[in-house]
Amino acid sequence: MVDAPPLRNFIVPVVFLAFYATLIGFTPSELITGEIDIKEGYFPDEYWDMSNILNMTSVSYTHNVTYGSGYYMYQWGKTDGFGHHFRIIVYEGSDGVEITNQHYFVWIFDLPYGNHNMKWYGVADGVDYGEHFTELEFDSISETNNNFTTAQLKVTCDHVTMYSVVGYNSTEYSTMTEAFEDDGLYVDWRIGWEEIGTSFSAWDLLTGLIFFQADSLNIHPYINALIAFPIWAAIAYLGYCLVLAWLSGTIPFLG
Repeated sequence: MVDAPPLRNFIVPVVFLAFYATLIGFTPSELITGEIDIKEGYFPDEYWDMSNILNMTSVSYTHNVTYGSGYYMYQWGKTDGFGHHFRIIVYEGSDGVEITNQHYFVWIFDLPYGNHNMKWYGVADGVDYGEHFTELEFDSISETNNNFTTAQLKVTCDHVTMYSVVGYNSTEYSTMTEAFEDDGLYVDWRIGWEEIGTSFSAWDLLTGLIFFQADSLNIHPYINALIAFPIWAAIAYLGYCLVLAWLSGTIPFLG
């Protein structure tokens, strides 16, 4: 019969893990705040054409939408200066090209959960285009100036609001479909300072460390290893002790 491990074998790993969890949970947000990487958008400022948007937005990001047999999907946002998890999907539907942008959260191993489609609004007229912005809607509000055909939009959900310019070079393409099929469709994004998710949660930090995904937190991999290996060692030893206790037919702390 397997002997149950003594109570003291549980104390060290449990206290160790509790200490780490407490330390990370009370880490000041200033120490785990990612740097905002400001990028230049594809469309110059004049193509945004709205002074209020230019004044309130600071970070831009551009998707060069590639065709890929009629379907484009890309996860972006968290480490691109926006601080949120997004997924953009572009495909050819019944109304021509359709664009969807999803906002979602992640669990361990970056598994997404709680994903939802964001809603698209025309900036100039405030028209609600729903969760999918189509080529027909683009044609109804787009304008052509200085070799670019563009549409200006607000994209929002209950958690975050952004602005977008969708367009293509009008000297090369006459429709949105042509631009998409030739990898010439661009989707620019801008977000205001107050909307940016600038800090990582304690859960982001903990899971990033133990699953060796802390590169997005600008933590050196060697430091990541020095922190993660003791955590995994404590978890493995605690698991070993629990298995022995189970095999012995006793319940830890009560036997």
